[in-house]
Amino acid sequence: MSSSTSTAPVTIVPILEDNFCYVVEYERNKLALFDPADPPLVQASLEELLSGGKAVTHVFATHHHWDHSGGNDAMVEWLKGKGQEGVVVVGGGEKKGVHRLREVCDVASIPNSLPVFSQKRTLCRARR
Repeated sequence: MSSSTSTAPVTIVPILEDNFCYVVEYERNKLALFDPADPPLVQASLEELLSGGKAVTHVFATHHHWDHSGGNDAMVEWLKGKGQEGVVVVGGGEKKGVHRLREVCDVASIPNSLPVFSQKRTLCRARR
């Protein structure tokens, strides 16, 4: 297995009182969201990216607590309204809005072209 030294552009969106959502561009014009638990704040940050032709392909819930996975359904619905169909939600618990169940931060659930996260369980809890 070769290691990659490339990095992906990351936008950090402060949400709630003590968490973050990470918006990662892992390929040209492809975005992955990590823990978008506060949809209005995340949506505001995404507006410019989406108007520039980027598409959200994945939403990752690093774990099942509401302050990490609570915005999954609302984000997917909002993205559908923006013409973003087929967004896959990956999470580690049986929560509403999770399409694929995986162990928390299971490397197999992350696209290989997402270099920042494809090596190991880099982002397993988004917090301050």
